[in-house]
Amino acid sequence: MIADLRIRFAVDDEVLSRLHADAFGGDHVLSPWTARLKRHSRSWVGAFVGDRLVGFVHAVWDGGRHAFLLDTVVDPDFQHQRI
Repeated sequence: MIADLRIRFAVDDEVLSRLHADAFGGDHVLSPWTARLKRHSRSWVGAFVGDRLVGFVHAVWDGGRHAFLLDTVVDPDFQHQRI
């Protein structure tokens, strides 16, 4: 299985919130991902199998020289598959 990586894809807050809830456990809470990414992220990448979002990560930065990855997540059904 090969995932299609999409950079700065159009984020669906519901879909990304569900992915995080499924991967990390706990209750599903709708988060304002689109606004958060536009405000804080340098870029983001989604891993897709067909139209299904199965992985996500974003890079935030300090406005200078430093950036780091946050919210790295892979759908439990697709973990351990090199996504």
